Amino acid sequence: MILGVTGLNSLTFGPGSLELRLITAKLAARNGGDAALYAGPDEKAQKRWRSLMYGKEYGDADADAPGCARVMTTVEELGASLSAAEALVLVCDTAPLEQSALDTLFNNAGDDLRRVVLISKMGVTRAKPAGPFGLGGGDAAIAAGEAALRKAASARDGLDLSIVRVGTLKGGGPGAAEGGELGLSQLYYDGIVDLSTYMCTQSYDKFTNGAKVTDPQRTAAQSA
Repeated sequence: MILGVTGLNSLTFGPGSLELRLITAKLAARNGGDAALYAGPDEKAQKRWRSLMYGKEYGDADADAPGCARVMTTVEELGASLSAAEALVLVCDTAPLEQSALDTLFNNAGDDLRRVVLISKMGVTRAKPAGPFGLGGGDAAIAAGEAALRKAASARDGLDLSIVRVGTLKGGGPGAAEGGELGLSQLYYDGIVDLSTYMCTQSYDKFTNGAKVTDPQRTAAQSA
């Protein structure tokens, strides 16, 4: 797994895109170990996030199942998960982690923490500071957040830090087609109102790149 947290108890946290946070936590759970995801103090978000990852039936059950990412809403749950975490996955592809949040995470992490993975954004190494009137500069802020995390990680003995820079998510992966095991559930796609956005997100390669999938055996039989 690209995150390198296979078999580790992990906590996914951060101000990044919701889709990436959900997929990250779901993949971490799929690769073993206890995987937790913090939604903040919103019980409605807890049910919704469960549904987006595993389907409406799972979300309506209002309970975490073995092998699935846990969605937490209380500070107490967050503290317990943080103290037991062996891996911390920070999703910051759209915004940096505030310094206060970074300090809180590191100050409350337990002795078992041995790996931190930062999911950042492509292109931040070429980031430019904000222009006139404070316009732009978003990538520069993300780059500064990376630097702050490096500094915090280097101050903690035995802590491994990895930075994964990602591009824009396009959607339409094998999740729904394979029972939602890899990507988000069909419920996520069904919630997209705009038709063109739905088509691009649901089947990016098909509708945007014009890719066609054929069955070689069926094609050979038709030609015979």
